[in-house]
Amino acid sequence: MSDETLNTNNKRPRPENDKDDSSPSKRPAARSVSNNIKEVGRDLFKSQAFSDLVINCNGKEFNVHSLFLRQQSQFFQACLDSGMKEAKENVVNLPDDKPEDIARMLEFLYTGRFWEHEENVRKQNDAASIRIYKAYVDPEEERTQEELMSDPLVVIIRLFQLGNKYGIPGLKKACFLKLRLYAKEMFPLIWNRATPEEMVSEISSQWCRLMDAIEFAFHHMPSPSVFEAANTLLTPLARASPFLLKPEYTSWEDLVNVDRNALLEDMTTKFAGLAEKLEKNSDFATRLFTIICWESLKRRGRENYDWVRVRNFVGSTRRMLNTVSRILDDPVLVSDLPCNRRAMSLGQDTACESPRPMVPALAKRYWDTATPLVFRCRDCDWECAPHNLGLEEENEDDGADDFDDLVGLESDDEE
Repeated sequence: MSDETLNTNNKRPRPENDKDDSSPSKRPAARSVSNNIKEVGRDLFKSQAFSDLVINCNGKEFNVHSLFLRQQSQFFQACLDSGMKEAKENVVNLPDDKPEDIARMLEFLYTGRFWEHEENVRKQNDAASIRIYKAYVDPEEERTQEELMSDPLVVIIRLFQLGNKYGIPGLKKACFLKLRLYAKEMFPLIWNRATPEEMVSEISSQWCRLMDAIEFAFHHMPSPSVFEAANTLLTPLARASPFLLKPEYTSWEDLVNVDRNALLEDMTTKFAGLAEKLEKNSDFATRLFTIICWESLKRRGRENYDWVRVRNFVGSTRRMLNTVSRILDDPVLVSDLPCNRRAMSLGQDTACESPRPMVPALAKRYWDTATPLVFRCRDCDWECAPHNLGLEEENEDDGADDFDDLVGLESDDEE
């Protein structure tokens, strides 16, 4: 056995050069580092390491970092930079808010996002949010206060209110985008040209949730802040409102022999419930009426635009048929229909050598052009308007009168 001296534990003593705790092998293991700035915020929010400020909300304390708050919130910037009591004590009291709402607000300030649902999913993103929204089943009975307050739309509106209260424009924008995502995904048909039955069906599937969120916004938020939050939810309701009376009346002819008073007395359940809510809240009623007027104006503009395009199409069809009739009466005119690609492009294109005459066809972008019917080369697809071929007669009727007769239009004097 070696003569080396043993210590009291019957073990060899540490060498002198091994007693230096500053050596790399003796230092504590380094903590993992974050990959990006978002992870930095998330990790600091969870660990509360290096926090220098306490937020007290109804007995719930949040250890936070003043840098994240003062850079994004006008309220916290004023508290911490003006020498107020909060700045000296490093404590901010928020007695009028819900702790869960403050937690979501802080989550946004640290990470740039918050989760409005009760469901705790692994990936809290827009796709997961949409899946949860689509799994919702509208209840047959009125929801309890607890169910209403935990609804994701109501949560978003409360967070929007906090963004307005504490001067956090980024939070308000995030809430607006979440409301817009809900409206876009849950009412896809309403944003397009859906039938009245489809509109009412979509609104009915989300009726309680939509009404509760809108009513909550108008009861708890001052104007005009409420308009910013509620407009996105009011727009699909405004588009469907005219059809909540009786969606089976889909055209003017269906309503000609319907008594207006009888129709109002025989309201659907959904419309009756809406009318009752509007009677209780004048701000709600006024704003909905304003948006209905605006949507009606936009719809009238789209109808006028479509009307002009259809009228142009009918006129172009009339001119093309007249041109074809002239060619049939005088087959020699077919010789005027060779492909004129090079001539029309001022010599910039290669000439087409096709021996075949061009034929009538719909223009490739017929719905967006004033000349939807053209002559097209069957070999190179070159398109040419009839008037560029010299085949149209001057002062030719465009067929507008025929179109008006076709759709049954009458002048005011004839009514």
